[in-house]
Amino acid sequence: MFEESYRLHKDKLGPDDPDTIISMHNLALGYDSVGQKQKSLDYLEETTRRAKLKLGMDHPHTRICLASLGVGYLEAGKHTEAVQMIKENLDWCKARLGLDHPQTLDSMLQLAEGYRVLMKLDLALPLAEEVLNRRRSKLGQDHPRTINSMQILAMTYQDAGQSGKALALYQEAYQLTKNRFGHDHPNTLSYMVSLALAYKKDGQFDQALPLYQEALRLMNSKLGADHPTTLACMQNLGTLYSNLGKHEDSVQLLEETLARRRVKSDRGHPNTQMTAASLMDAYRKAGKSNEEETLLNTLLADTRKVVPIDNTWLSILLARYASLKFDLRLFDESEQLFRECLAIREKTQPDAWTTYNTMSMLGGTLEAQKKYTEAEPLLLKGYEGMKQREKVISAIARFRIAEGLDRLIQFYTATNKPDELKKWQAEKDKLPKPAEKK
Repeated sequence: MFEESYRLHKDKLGPDDPDTIISMHNLALGYDSVGQKQKSLDYLEETTRRAKLKLGMDHPHTRICLASLGVGYLEAGKHTEAVQMIKENLDWCKARLGLDHPQTLDSMLQLAEGYRVLMKLDLALPLAEEVLNRRRSKLGQDHPRTINSMQILAMTYQDAGQSGKALALYQEAYQLTKNRFGHDHPNTLSYMVSLALAYKKDGQFDQALPLYQEALRLMNSKLGADHPTTLACMQNLGTLYSNLGKHEDSVQLLEETLARRRVKSDRGHPNTQMTAASLMDAYRKAGKSNEEETLLNTLLADTRKVVPIDNTWLSILLARYASLKFDLRLFDESEQLFRECLAIREKTQPDAWTTYNTMSMLGGTLEAQKKYTEAEPLLLKGYEGMKQREKVISAIARFRIAEGLDRLIQFYTATNKPDELKKWQAEKDKLPKPAEKK
């Protein structure tokens, strides 16, 4: 119906009529809703171009198109472009429409999500909290926009290490949606998966498993096996199987997910790449190192073709590849990959704990090559940086701190510095023993 509406508007009114432009915008959102993400983004770019050219920057249709395009860029992994576009749109909305206007609050929440993705949590949290408070006051607790605000704020709390607040909001959002729309509505399924992911990130795998399994069963029935939401659920369940030690189940489900992703999207699409990255982890845990390296080679090559050289996703892949080379004792190759990764992270995410983890890992690679003078400051700064940010590291990733400490102990053992070794060994003795961990 969106396609027919756009065709009729274009034929009767012309491609640049305001009603034709907004009809094209609606068609783009329709494509997005059925999972045709690239087609949706292409249409959003074209309708925004036409709106700016023919209607001007202050026309309501232009502002709607710009807001949708900002979200499209965010979903496509073009985070820097998205944040800049969303911020400009928010400034316009505040000046012209006021703080409580729905478009202003939409833009504010979109900007919070953009900052969250870039790990600028000090900027994201107050925005997300303000939107939720204003929507609760204006729209009520169970309005879909209010519940969406809960979701974004919960994600931000989780990234900031406030898992208690995050879980409470996820649970509330899921229950409110289920009460309003029913247990098998697409919105309910989306919030069910979000709650499952929150449990998973908090290390509560047994709580997450039945939610994922039920969500996937309902999604296959209601949305279809190839819908992006279904595929995202498959990917999350596959990684959960890996967390639970069910490695063959994990590999099988993730291989199927990747095959379906590649049919629906091009190889360079962020969703396809994320699934491939999850499959690499599953291969590693299943002891399939050859399959892991083959997939990683392909994925890294695909990524270099489609993203800027300072893209955060590229840094994630570089870190994975560097770790693999380290495990294979190819230390010179590992060093170069870690250096490239660290350069990106210091530029784009200078305060993120992952940046300090990369420093520590580069230091470990240098220590393995007996490049002690260069290794020591990286090992120290890397460990201290992670330790200072311990509260924002998810439960299942907190082992990275202990790894950084082990590298320091290894370094001072190799360099025969007993006083320093004793100091860091004492630090390790303070860590919880395995039986005490959550």
